[in-house]
Amino acid sequence: MKEIENINNQVNVLGSRCDVRISSQVNSLVQSAADKFGSETREILVNNAGVTIDKKLLDTSEDEWDQTIDTNLKGAFLLAKAVLPHMIQRNSGVILNVNSGAGKTGFSDLSSYCASKFGLLGLAESLALEVDAYNIRVRQ
Repeated sequence: MKEIENINNQVNVLGSRCDVRISSQVNSLVQSAADKFGSETREILVNNAGVTIDKKLLDTSEDEWDQTIDTNLKGAFLLAKAVLPHMIQRNSGVILNVNSGAGKTGFSDLSSYCASKFGLLGLAESLALEVDAYNIRVRQ
């Protein structure tokens, strides 16, 4: 893991490899960040991991479908689930899901990607309602 600081030493980031599809890796990453930064920092989660399979549905394998949904949607679910207890404890936080136009409009040859991004939109809208009382904002 590598710590990155900006020139003014105002922002600390913990960089680490993590397969967002695997809960044990996600939980380890979040615990490492909690151990490093403790309770004095405000948490921001940016869900930016994503893959695209550019194929017609009939040509998309089940493994390709699973890879897309698991990375783009399940990954956001696992990361949010792992950071939320820390955010709730602090009564503060921001979850930012990086989405695309494919989260609102279907596109030919991108059915798995569009499905994952539509799902991400629904997850974000529902989660925002669930955590609003804890001063946690969820955005796209």
